Amino acid sequence: VLPSFWHDKTNTDVYKKGYIQKYWGFNQSPQGAGGVWMNTAMPVLDNLEVRKGIMAATDFDGMIENIMRGDYSRKPHGLGFGHGEYDDPNNTPPKFDVDAAVKHFEKAGFDTLGSDGIRVNDKGQRLSFAITYGYNSWTPRIAYLKEQAKLAGLEFTLNLVDGSSAFKYILEKKHQLAFLNMG
Repeated sequence: VLPSFWHDKTNTDVYKKGYIQKYWGFNQSPQGAGGVWMNTAMPVLDNLEVRKGIMAATDFDGMIENIMRGDYSRKPHGLGFGHGEYDDPNNTPPKFDVDAAVKHFEKAGFDTLGSDGIRVNDKGQRLSFAITYGYNSWTPRIAYLKEQAKLAGLEFTLNLVDGSSAFKYILEKKHQLAFLNMG
């Protein structure tokens, strides 16, 4: 499931000579929900406008194209898909839209840019959230999201926590944002 295996590790003689051939197959099994999960019990994340801004400032399509080499696809927005009549076929994933994100952040009171380009409110709070994740292989993905979010004045910091510890950390609601996929 990692593009580095598919593209880089298979660029060897045994593949080039045809001794081993790659096969890209698909299934239609139900998929769990994945992405950035927000802990709405945390300060600032309890504001709907902030959450809408984060959604608009998170460039999943760019991450898939640039980091995942286009090997992944986004499915209709919602809690998973592949569940027959329980799916809403009209759902669409939110698009990366810096202007929309800025409008949401301004509505939430984050209407000033600090000297570092990150938005602040009248209390001096920075629009900054830690993204907790459990696999080092995901670091390039989140680093990409971090750089794109800066365009809207949003800062993501990376909080890599070992797999099982990350799950416990998130389950105990100690996180602000969590990058994870559910099976």
